[in-house]
Amino acid sequence: MASCIRTALIALVFAAPVVADPPATGPVDRGLPETPGQAESLLQAVGPGYSLRRTPHFLVAYNSTRPTMESLVSRLESTWAAVFWLCASVGIEPVPPQARLEVVFHDCPADYRAWAAKVGFQGEGTYGFYSEATNRSAFYNVGNEPELLALEEVIADLRARLDDLMAFLRRSGDSKAYELRGADGRQVYLDRPGAERELKRMDRELRNLDRRRNAYADRVNRTVVQHETAHQVLYNVGLHVRGAANPRWLVEGLACLFETPPGPLGTGIGVVNEYRLRDLREAVGDGDGGTRLTGTDLRSAIAAGRVPGPRELILDPAYLAAAGGRATTAYAMAWGLTHYLHRVRRDDLAAYLRVLSARRAGQAVSGREELELFERHFGAIDDAFVARMGDYLFKLRLRAAGDRR
Repeated sequence: MASCIRTALIALVFAAPVVADPPATGPVDRGLPETPGQAESLLQAVGPGYSLRRTPHFLVAYNSTRPTMESLVSRLESTWAAVFWLCASVGIEPVPPQARLEVVFHDCPADYRAWAAKVGFQGEGTYGFYSEATNRSAFYNVGNEPELLALEEVIADLRARLDDLMAFLRRSGDSKAYELRGADGRQVYLDRPGAERELKRMDRELRNLDRRRNAYADRVNRTVVQHETAHQVLYNVGLHVRGAANPRWLVEGLACLFETPPGPLGTGIGVVNEYRLRDLREAVGDGDGGTRLTGTDLRSAIAAGRVPGPRELILDPAYLAAAGGRATTAYAMAWGLTHYLHRVRRDDLAAYLRVLSARRAGQAVSGREELELFERHFGAIDDAFVARMGDYLFKLRLRAAGDRR
């Protein structure tokens, strides 16, 4: 097993807000059973050094610290509850799986990448995944991500220098000078007013670094942990069919609904995904996400090729397999289309989902057939459809970038 540096950061990385009275997953939810030999099989698959954590709906093999793993579990169970809330909101009866869902949580990125390679997934550059073939999801402690470890070292150094400066100001008189050693090793001498100004500057810098660190961890938790767990639950309660032709835009769009902060309704399925809305606005606004946009702007952006339209996403799943900014934009559009249908065309969405859930494993479905099925339920994807969707999405409230909680 690869060795990892542990820092104080790991305690916050998977921290989830307390979920107050999450929605019931049925009249009585007694959790899922554990099949004979299931635990032994999972431990044998991951190898030595891992422990088991059983929750009502998940079986987690982990080699991280217990507090970090427990915070992960909070997000797993919140997402489970939110998927059942989604089913109830569209009038679909979920079919609970026959056994607890299996999750592997690695403390080290190297262990995660080795596991990904073992199950046939390209893990480099990712933080987690759900494998339809193995029916397991896997994650790693992002607190041990090199970028965050480096950032934590900068924060620790800055905090130590800040404490030293505060101590100097408490004990010094006006005649004393403070010897300031910068991060680059340079030395300067400050009088008391200069030291007080430096104290304020360093405090602002520390707050900015803390926000940056927390925002990084929050985005990983939501767009990876909650997203991939949503995939796993959706594939195991009957909304998607393992081994069948599930429309890629819908698979990703539905998972994006669960990327919002945990709250009274599980992982926030009832609120707007501001990450994806911001990405969509910036793509449609050609880099200016703050401008006032309408459905006409969405049509123009699609025509200009800045964003794939609903038709393109349905006909060509490769849009969602792209890299970098193209993938970001495609996922934002998949979220936007799914969010719009869930809020505005809920009954039609329910009927559409029922048809998809009846597909058989191995059944081939062409892009043209997918488009015909979509338009049978929601009407033609013409300029009017796109304009209505855009008008709805761009009226949604989007907080300022620094106002996320």
